[in-house]
Amino acid sequence: MTGKIRLYSSITPKFSSQRPKKRRFCGNCFVNTATNEPTGLESGPRRSKESLVRDEDQRKLHTPRSVSFRKLQLKTEEKPESKLEEESIHDPEPTITGLRFIDMEILADIFTDVNCKECGEAGLLFMEDEVNRKGCASSLHLICNRCDWKRSFYSSRPNGKSFEVNRRFVYGMRMLGKGHAGAKKFCSLMNMPPPPAAQSYRKASCVIKSIAKETTKKAEEVKS
Repeated sequence: MTGKIRLYSSITPKFSSQRPKKRRFCGNCFVNTATNEPTGLESGPRRSKESLVRDEDQRKLHTPRSVSFRKLQLKTEEKPESKLEEESIHDPEPTITGLRFIDMEILADIFTDVNCKECGEAGLLFMEDEVNRKGCASSLHLICNRCDWKRSFYSSRPNGKSFEVNRRFVYGMRMLGKGHAGAKKFCSLMNMPPPPAAQSYRKASCVIKSIAKETTKKAEEVKS
């Protein structure tokens, strides 16, 4: 009985469909992994979690880092955490500024629940002195009925010889093309005290006009 004889050599594989074995990964410049490194799954004494974490930290320290990683690390180290904490602690708190329309009866009800600075009793009396009122700037008083403690103040801060609320009121009327008569009508419709007298109103208007001229002159000098 005759048959075909097939010769095999050491060079050609035994079967044409046989695949070569895959290479085993032994690490590179970024991963410092050794084949003989303990993995914690081998037979022998069991390692604690702290020792495994310590070995992992040591491995990360000795692992070479890229240039981009080192640059980012330097930028974070330039600004210490203590400085960031100080900035977050000393952030400026928001404050209330500007002028408001407010009902005086609401303020009077609130001050009845405020304690006196001297005797500590609640029930302060909130009053307005109409005689010393300066246009839209009201003269207000806080009085304690028990110990006669008193605090007086104006509803607007002074601005030269006038008050800020009066200057802004006159300026607003000028921008709307209204004069003293229009200001009186506005205050009566809003249930407010009357505006500054006609003479004080004209003085405030002249001051605003002179400031506008100076500002325009300075602007022209800067342009030239």
